[in-house]
Amino acid sequence: MSILPSSLFPDELDLRDNDDGTFTLLTPFRYGPSAIAGRMLQVPAQFATDFASVPRLFWNLLPPDGPYGRAAVVHDYLYSTHGLHGELAREQCDEILLEAMTALGVHFLTREIIYAAVRAFGQSHWDAKSS
Repeated sequence: MSILPSSLFPDELDLRDNDDGTFTLLTPFRYGPSAIAGRMLQVPAQFATDFASVPRLFWNLLPPDGPYGRAAVVHDYLYSTHGLHGELAREQCDEILLEAMTALGVHFLTREIIYAAVRAFGQSHWDAKSS
């Protein structure tokens, strides 16, 4: 699977389907510069993502790889590294997701629903990465 670059996402999203609901980046993937992080963020090759962690019940409305998919990859990486090893707080990582979805032109209501869900239900995923 390949998703082409855009202005704040200068790299093609080049992925391998792992046939288990996850995908592995075959090449590094950058976002930014992020105003929140204050720099370009890079997701390394070989990182595995499930895109947006949307419960299956809602996939018809919000598929995991929807127009916010590239933002979700960055957010997955930020959570997996616990905010770049403590450099960013969870709230900042969630704000970067919102910032990136805005950069992608994701509809306002969709952005707000995803952001609210991450803020409400993301703590357990964040905590799992710190153990």
